[in-house]
Amino acid sequence: MRDADALAPDACPKGLFSAGADTIESETLGKGRKQVDPISNRGGSRRGRPQKEIGIMKTCSRIVVPVSLPPLQSRAIVAGVLGLVSAVTSLGCGSEAPLTGSSTSSEDVDRTELDSAATEDPELSAALGNGQLDRLNPVELYRAPDEMFCNGGVCTTGIPVDLGFNPVRSGELWVVFRQPPRVGDCEMAEGGDETGCAYLYGKVAIISGADSEQPRIEVEEDGNSWHFMRQTTALAFGEDDTFATIGEDRTANTHDVAVDYMGPTLWSSDPEVFAVDFGRNGSHLDMLHATPYGMGIAHQKDHRFFVFNGQIGAIDGYDFQEPHEPGGEDHSDGTLLRYVEGELQRRANVPSHMDFLPDDTTLLVADTGNRRVVALDTNSGRLAERLNTPDSQIAAPRRIADASLKVVVAAGSLEEPSGLVVGPSSFAVGDAATGKIHQFTFDGTPLLVLDLELPPQALGGLELGPDGVLYYTRKDTNSVVKLAQD
Repeated sequence: MRDADALAPDACPKGLFSAGADTIESETLGKGRKQVDPISNRGGSRRGRPQKEIGIMKTCSRIVVPVSLPPLQSRAIVAGVLGLVSAVTSLGCGSEAPLTGSSTSSEDVDRTELDSAATEDPELSAALGNGQLDRLNPVELYRAPDEMFCNGGVCTTGIPVDLGFNPVRSGELWVVFRQPPRVGDCEMAEGGDETGCAYLYGKVAIISGADSEQPRIEVEEDGNSWHFMRQTTALAFGEDDTFATIGEDRTANTHDVAVDYMGPTLWSSDPEVFAVDFGRNGSHLDMLHATPYGMGIAHQKDHRFFVFNGQIGAIDGYDFQEPHEPGGEDHSDGTLLRYVEGELQRRANVPSHMDFLPDDTTLLVADTGNRRVVALDTNSGRLAERLNTPDSQIAAPRRIADASLKVVVAAGSLEEPSGLVVGPSSFAVGDAATGKIHQFTFDGTPLLVLDLELPPQALGGLELGPDGVLYYTRKDTNSVVKLAQD
C-alpha cells in the first residue's frame, strides 16, 4: 500500500492531489480571481458584516492516500483534506516574521484620547459605555439554580462559560453551563475514591428574546451530555442551524479510561433536534477526539471549526464535513490540521476564547497562559507530516508547519485574557483576573478599558448582540448579564 504519510513538497508548479491511480488537478481557488463573499448572519459578533471582495491566491500541494482504499473512500479523504487545505493558500511558503502589537497598558491612555479613539469602532465602543460603567445598566437575564446538576446523590449549580446568539432565530441567546468537577482520584477498587470517575454534565440555557424587554428561558440537556458536553469551555455557531462546543478535560469519558479522548462536538440548534431523544447516542451530529483540554472554539465556514488545544498549546482546525444523523457514530470523513504546536499556553479553568476577524482567515486568540492576544493566519504555512491521534476515524490528520502567529497584544496589558468579541474594526477582550474589558484595534492599539468592578475569576464569555448591546457571563454568581445602555 502506498504510504499515506507522504509530505507535500515545499513548492510545486501547480496543485496536484493524488488518490491512488486517481489524479485530481487542483487549482482550487482559481488564478488570481476575486470573489464576493457575503458575510451575513454568521452568528456572534460577526453578524451583519457588509459584503466584501477577497483576493484569491492560487495554491499547490500534493497529498497521497492509500491506493488500497475503495475509490469512494479515497475520494472522501481527498475531499476532506481539500476542505481544510483550501484554507492554507500559501502552502510551501514560510511564516511571516511576527509583528508585535502595542505593549502599552490601555489604562495609560488619557481619557480624552480614549473617547476620540473609540470613534474607530463606535458600535463596540458604545456597547462598552466608552469605558464608563455609569453609562451602562447591567441586567441579569438568568441565574443558574443551586441544584442545576444532580447525579450520584450530589447536586451542584452550573458555571456559565460562554454564550452566543443563534444566527437562525433572531434574538435567541444560547448560554453553555458546565458542571463543577468533583475533586478526587478515580479509584475503582472497593473502598477507593470514585469521585474522579464521575460523569460531568453540561446544559444550555436558551434565552429567546434576549434583546427584548420580556425574554423567555428554556434549559435543555442532551441525553449524553456527560460525554458530548463534558467540562464545556466555549461554543460557536456555524451555518445551517448548527453550532459546536469544546470541553476542558483530557477525555470526554470518565477518568478511569486511560486514553485522552476529547475534541469538538457538532450540534443542531433546531429545537426539533437538539436534546431530543432519538434512542441513539444523544442528539449530537458529529464529534472528533484529538484536542484534550479544549479552551476555545471559533467557526470559519461550512462545518469547519478551529479549537484551542490546551494540552499541547496548539490550534487545531477541524472540518466535520457531512454530519451523521442525530446520535450517530460515523465520523470517518472528518479532517484535522494542527497549527503552531507549543506556542500557546492554557490556564486551568480560564477559557481562551477565539474568533475570526472580518477577513475570515485571521484567527484572534486569547492566549491566556501567556497573558497576550495573538493572531493566527490560517492561510499560512505548509502541509507537513501526518499526526498520530487517538481518534482513528479522523480521515487525514496533518500538521501545518511554519504558520504565521503574530502577537497583537503583548504580555503586560492583560493578566488573564479570556472572553473575546470582534467588532467591525476592533475587538474587546475580558480579563478574568481583573474583571475589566479592554478594547483594541486589530493591530493592538489600545482604545479603552471598561472596569465592570467584578471580583477575580468572575468574568466569563463576551458576546455583542444584534441590538448592539454587550452580553457576558458571571462565574461568581453563575448568571448571564445584559449590559444595557442607558
